[in-house]
Amino acid sequence: MHKVAAAVLLLIFALAALVSLRLESITFDETAHIPAGLTYLQKHDLRMNAEHPPIVKAFSAIPAWLSGKERPDYRSGPWLRGDQWTFGFELLNGRPGNTDRLDPGRLVLPARSMMVLFGLALGLVIWCWAREMYGEPGGLLSLAIFAISPTMLAHTRLVTTDLPAALGYTLALWLFYRYTCRPSGSRAALVGAALGLALITKYSTVLLPPILILLWMAWLFLPREEGEPPGWKALGGHGAVAILVAWGVVWAGYGLRYAAVPDGGYSLPWDAIMAQEFGGRDLISWLNRRRLLPEGYLYGLAYALGGAVRRLSYFHGELAVTGRVTFFPVAFLLKTPPATIALLLWATVVGSRRSGWRSLTGWFLALPAGFYLLVAVLGNLNIGHRHLAPLYPLMFVAIGSLAALWTRRAGTPMARRGLMVLVALAALSSILAAPRYLSYFNLPAGGSKNGERWFVDSSLDWGQDLPRLQHWMEREGVDRVDLAYFGTADPRAYGIDYRKVVMIHDFRPDDPPVRPSSGDWFAVSKTLLQGAYLEPDREFAMEGLRTGIVRRSWVENWSRYCAKLRDEGDNTPGLADWLVQRNRISPELRQRLEAPLLTTWIFHLRDSREPDARIGDSILVYRIP
Repeated sequence: MHKVAAAVLLLIFALAALVSLRLESITFDETAHIPAGLTYLQKHDLRMNAEHPPIVKAFSAIPAWLSGKERPDYRSGPWLRGDQWTFGFELLNGRPGNTDRLDPGRLVLPARSMMVLFGLALGLVIWCWAREMYGEPGGLLSLAIFAISPTMLAHTRLVTTDLPAALGYTLALWLFYRYTCRPSGSRAALVGAALGLALITKYSTVLLPPILILLWMAWLFLPREEGEPPGWKALGGHGAVAILVAWGVVWAGYGLRYAAVPDGGYSLPWDAIMAQEFGGRDLISWLNRRRLLPEGYLYGLAYALGGAVRRLSYFHGELAVTGRVTFFPVAFLLKTPPATIALLLWATVVGSRRSGWRSLTGWFLALPAGFYLLVAVLGNLNIGHRHLAPLYPLMFVAIGSLAALWTRRAGTPMARRGLMVLVALAALSSILAAPRYLSYFNLPAGGSKNGERWFVDSSLDWGQDLPRLQHWMEREGVDRVDLAYFGTADPRAYGIDYRKVVMIHDFRPDDPPVRPSSGDWFAVSKTLLQGAYLEPDREFAMEGLRTGIVRRSWVENWSRYCAKLRDEGDNTPGLADWLVQRNRISPELRQRLEAPLLTTWIFHLRDSREPDARIGDSILVYRIP
């Protein structure tokens, strides 16, 4: 009966994901990920999207590869120069100059459907782990909370590495937990295999080895329910087996080949990455010289540690290139159903009362979660709530401990009613979020329609609402919009006639940008409306140089000053602020230069008018007066 219930919960999860994945346009990173995965299978060449491991992308591209219908142009410029964005855009949509548009859904929908298998595997691991810890009812409770989680549903449908990384973490931790219950060489080998698989899903999984070491120490020194550690000799042998198996899996994930690009003619841009200062740079260089790990893995790891440590991010009305310690805790609190948070707090209190924080079972969940969250909080990569995905499975397993309250011996009638109410409220949050799981914000945050007050980018707006914009235009009889779009999808592939205002990754540079005028409909992504990824400094510099008010040497000095601040981990001032502070220009001249800028116009529109329409949760539409 319990297995049937588990199968039903997994089926509900899969159906919710499969239905909703068809309703949204390709999201930002998928334009690079899906075509790159196809090239790995066809060419065994890792030049495209080398900053992420290949295994997840290649898995998603299996349907396209098996069909044999997709024939990318491997002789053109985008492929030869490793331009993943142009290459991906043209494979998905056709070349911009072609009159016949390709349907991106032919590649996107099968690839996303493959990703749902990762979600099902994760649900299965959560169920197995919670069942081993807390019995059959505990397994079902954990699986139920997983199956209705907006976060899990949002990212199991997308061809990105976030949910597979969560699977890698959870599988490795569960198998290590099983190893500590009954240590053996075969179980150590399984831990190594899971660790190796995790390492080739996403580079943030390099946190797993130190986490496993900490858990190993806790196993040795904390009271345990079962499974006495073997002698030091056996422990050393088991550790060596796990390390060797993990090392072999990483090599297997890269085709047992060192070179990322087998045929020459293209080299990964190592110099640009290694020119930066970041922790582990010397170790990566040493490993690369000795070819102890595949080139593709080491390059991607270097990129993750150095090339992307400072990215512009938006949080609660402010833009910054440095991390904020409150970013991820607030993201967790506002993008998790309150009922799920209440269940987690309840499980934590009950568990601590029972064990006094001396239970090894509890530490297997709390220690990895605390370590991962600490690293995330202290880091600089504040670009999305999705980076917390590995924490959620641990939370779901912990919630499974509350299933004991359902029994008459362990729980009171009030506790049983409270548990039932909280599970029902968590399910209601998921129902209300459907099918727009990616942009889910809870009621304390103001709901999904007000998410931009807190976060944008992949936490709210990842370019997913183009089909909803097309449906609105058709319903309202709007023939054309002026579009400022944060995304990499082709609006014309979704039947949208538009004029370009701002496009992130502009695949039609020959089309001149326009400024909406009276009577025009202006559709703008919320990410751009909050100023993220716009370029007010570049606009200000160009206007200043055009009018002769700003000297080129001033701009160059400001650029060098900002580069120094970034190297030191500090935020950088805007060009206009910097020039006023140094008395290069007066506040009046600044205002004069800023007045005609597009960014000034967009911000004024945002602050002075209510939108005429809201498209999904990520696009606002204004009728220009």
